[in-house]
Amino acid sequence: MKKAIYLVVLLMIASSFNLKAQDKSATRAAVSEKVWVIVNFIKDEAKADYLSWMNTYFLPALTNSKDPVIQKQYQCTRWLEPIRQNADKTWTYAFIMDPVVPNANYDIAFLLKQTYGEEKGGELAKQMESYFALPTIAYALMQSKI
Repeated sequence: MKKAIYLVVLLMIASSFNLKAQDKSATRAAVSEKVWVIVNFIKDEAKADYLSWMNTYFLPALTNSKDPVIQKQYQCTRWLEPIRQNADKTWTYAFIMDPVVPNANYDIAFLLKQTYGEEKGGELAKQMESYFALPTIAYALMQSKI
């Protein structure tokens, strides 16, 4: 679950750095489909490095993938940025997977290893984790009829 949370978070972050203009207005879960909300708290001193890491490693891995499942995951993921810093000096970023792509692998390390190789991908996953100030919060939800 922890790896899935990381991928979800990164997918949301990646969507904020849209290199390609994507219309995500039609992306929304149907009734009873799964939706994930992943919340990450980034250290104040790591914010710039975190954003640089996302642009340098994660976003290219995601947007350059030829895998149709990863492309669908990207299309169905939104990333929310903080408006202001939290009282504890952390920064809150959130991903919304709406909907969750069935049977998709949301493991960030998987994506990184697939793109950059086993060793470098593992190192990049650990580097990303070093930016977190607090444990990730993950919500597994379902689209209601409302």
